[in-house]
Amino acid sequence: MDQTGSSRKDKVVLIVDDNEDAVTILGRLLEIKGFSANACHSGQAAFELADRLHPAAAVLDLAMPGMDGYTLCGKLREQEWGQSMLIIALSGYSGAIEVEKSKRAGFDEHLTKPLDLGTLIAMLDKKIIT
Repeated sequence: MDQTGSSRKDKVVLIVDDNEDAVTILGRLLEIKGFSANACHSGQAAFELADRLHPAAAVLDLAMPGMDGYTLCGKLREQEWGQSMLIIALSGYSGAIEVEKSKRAGFDEHLTKPLDLGTLIAMLDKKIIT
């Protein structure tokens, strides 16, 4: 395995979306690309898992029932281990207002659905692979 693949394996990426199929597919694709992917279907479950795993990155759907992505991002940022985590918003909306709202909520990046896997992989490699 090359250097990037080897270092990707050590990086936990948390994927959170209430759409179970989307989470499963994205998780498998990230694993194929060499990352350690963990999936959750709710904000509360994701926070509890993140508290145990301290992931290097999180990809959060913004519109989820219960705890939405904005609230989850804020809770992650409140934790010492979450302050340096790469947190990526995933939304069906790409307008300037939505991007600014996600930045104000503490997200590092804002990606739109349908997700371009190459863009996500490049972002993860640039921000969390040393």
